[in-house]
Amino acid sequence: MDRRTFISSITLGLLAAPLAAEAQEAGKVYRIGVLDPTPVALNVANLDAFRQGMRELQYADGQNFVIEYRSPEGRADRFPDLAHELVRLKG
Repeated sequence: MDRRTFISSITLGLLAAPLAAEAQEAGKVYRIGVLDPTPVALNVANLDAFRQGMRELQYADGQNFVIEYRSPEGRADRFPDLAHELVRLKG
């Protein structure tokens, strides 16, 4: 496991922790923002593992939560704009 995979896994785990701690509200859809230097196509295994863990906690992708994945595609200068974009998605 390389450093990026490890950091991505930890990040996803930390983002999921508050979801697992709360009881599910009827109709509530949680939006999980992921800002990662790794393009989504290269991070599929981690995202699938995250979704599987969420299923084990009785969450369903698209029903209880939605993952908003953003990657600067190798352009570190895009991180601030992508972070602002994720913040604007709240609600």
